Amino acid sequence: MTTLSRPHDKFFKEAFSQPKIARDFVKHYLPADVVKMLDLDSLELQKDSFIEELQEHFSDILYRVRLKNGRFAFLYFLFEHKSYPDKWSSLQLLRYMVQIWEQMLAEVEGGTVQLQPILPIILHHGEQQWNISREFSGLFDLSAETERYIPNFQYELVDLSQASDETVRGLAETRFVLEVMRYIRSDAFFEELVRMLQLVQTGEDDELAYYLISVAVYYMMQYRNDLTVDELRQAAVLAALPQGEKTMATLAERLRHEGFNLGKQEGKQEGVQGNILLLLRHRFQTIPNHIITQLSAIQDMDKLEQLTTAAFDASSLDDFDDNLRHYAY
Repeated sequence: MTTLSRPHDKFFKEAFSQPKIARDFVKHYLPADVVKMLDLDSLELQKDSFIEELQEHFSDILYRVRLKNGRFAFLYFLFEHKSYPDKWSSLQLLRYMVQIWEQMLAEVEGGTVQLQPILPIILHHGEQQWNISREFSGLFDLSAETERYIPNFQYELVDLSQASDETVRGLAETRFVLEVMRYIRSDAFFEELVRMLQLVQTGEDDELAYYLISVAVYYMMQYRNDLTVDELRQAAVLAALPQGEKTMATLAERLRHEGFNLGKQEGKQEGVQGNILLLLRHRFQTIPNHIITQLSAIQDMDKLEQLTTAAFDASSLDDFDDNLRHYAY
C-alpha cells in the first residue's frame, strides 16, 4: 500500500513523526535499561527516501539514535491496529529489518562497515489483547537440535487494548495521542473527547498541541461515521479550546473538499440531545425520566448549546434541572 488511505495508519504516522512524541514514548514505554543506553536528544527521523523499499507498510516509522557509547542504532515502530493479534508480525519485522540493513550497506561506498542494531517496537490498539509470543522463535516448533539454526530476536510491545488511564504515561501531548487511539472505537468517545482536548491543553508546546488536535480531528471524522462537525464544535466549546471554532471550520472545509459526509441537518437536535444525556450519565449516572422528556422536547439549537454547557458545568443534577426548566418554557 503506497498511500495512507487507512485513517489509523495516517494518524499514527503524523503523530509519531513528531520527534517530541517519539522521544517521550520511548522514554516511558521502553525498558529502563534500554532507555538508559540511548541519547534521546539525538533522535532523528529517517526520511521516506531512506526506506523507500518499505513502502508496503508506509505507516511504519524509522528513527536513528545515538547510543551513549558513541555508536548508533535504529528504532523501528510498527503499528498494528487489527482487531486480533497478528502472530506473523515478528516475521514481518524481520523482513523489514533485513531490508533496512541491506539499504544501509547499499549506501556505503567501499570500506568495512558494521551493521547498526535495530530495536523493533510494536504499538497495538486492536480490540483484543496481544497474547502471542514476542520472540521470533515462537513461530517454530523447535527441538534442541534445530534451535541453533533459527535466528531469534524479541520486539517491544505496547498494547493499548489493555491500557488504563493510570498506565498511559508521558507528556500531555503523548498521552493525548495514545488516548485518541484507545477510545476511537468506544461508545463513550464523545464524552472522553472533551477530557482529551482538555488534557492536551495542559502541555507546554502549544504549536504541537494545535497540530495534534488538527490531525486527530481529521482522523476522527475519517473513522467515526457517527460524528458530525457540530458535535466536534460542542466538544471544543466544552473543553474551552482556544480557536476551537476556527479549527473545526478549517477541517470541515478540508473534509468536504475530499468528499466526506459531515452529518446532515436532519436529526441534528436529536444528536445534541443524546450528547447532553451522555455527559449527564457520565457525571451523575442515573438520569430521571422527566429530564429526558423535557430535554427531548427542546428543538431550538441555541438552547441546546446552552444546555450542553450547563451539563458540563452543573455541580449537581438538580443544578442542571434548574437550567433545563428555564429553557423548557
